[in-house]
Amino acid sequence: MCPLTPPCMVPYKAAPESRGKRGYRKTKTLTANSPNSSIVDRDRRSFFIQKAKLLAKTKMLFKSALLATTLCLSATAAANTNAPVVTDNDDVTYYAQLQPKDNTTVRGAVTILPKPSGVGVLVSAHFWGIPDNEQQLVYHIHQKPVPKDGNCYSTGAHLDPYGRGDATPCDINAPQTCQVGDLSGKHGPIWAPDNEEFTTTYTDWFLSNVEGEPAFFGNLSLVVHAADNSRLACGNFVELK
Repeated sequence: MCPLTPPCMVPYKAAPESRGKRGYRKTKTLTANSPNSSIVDRDRRSFFIQKAKLLAKTKMLFKSALLATTLCLSATAAANTNAPVVTDNDDVTYYAQLQPKDNTTVRGAVTILPKPSGVGVLVSAHFWGIPDNEQQLVYHIHQKPVPKDGNCYSTGAHLDPYGRGDATPCDINAPQTCQVGDLSGKHGPIWAPDNEEFTTTYTDWFLSNVEGEPAFFGNLSLVVHAADNSRLACGNFVELK
């Protein structure tokens, strides 16, 4: 037995580490009363605030990109429905005369001639027998010929090779945006005082007299509509030789 006085002393023995029930070392946890708890809370709040700002900015950029893409696609779609100027028309003339109908006095004809340059065509329209009580009449080139029975309702819709549709009216100041066959929409309707005839001549840049082209009209029909859009009279285009 060693005395409690030097040089004999009891060897130092380290206290055992504090461990949990499963033998894992316990770690010190910061509590609300810990001196560093406010720093941790502040850093945590700052982290979540920055994360929220980044998420909001990402959403805003995504919405902006989506809107830009939508506008671009809309503009592209609108551009694709515009009719191109026809620059290669042949030296050929077409003529359409309205077939007589018992239910209307409207008569008339449209002649479509080539231009020397081959760019566009020259349209000459002449109508008479317009009823005194009629408002403006409209006329179009339709996508099918008049059948043998003369039924104007069998001529289909307007000539519209570029898919513009007729959901919105034609803008006379932007004829390239109109249906190719909407002659009165692009150049004005039929109107005349009582007992007078209507005559007009104009250049249409978007009609083609070349068979096989999208805007070719030579085997189609001319249809005149009343103010209520009913079909008053119609006739087929034929080539004048």
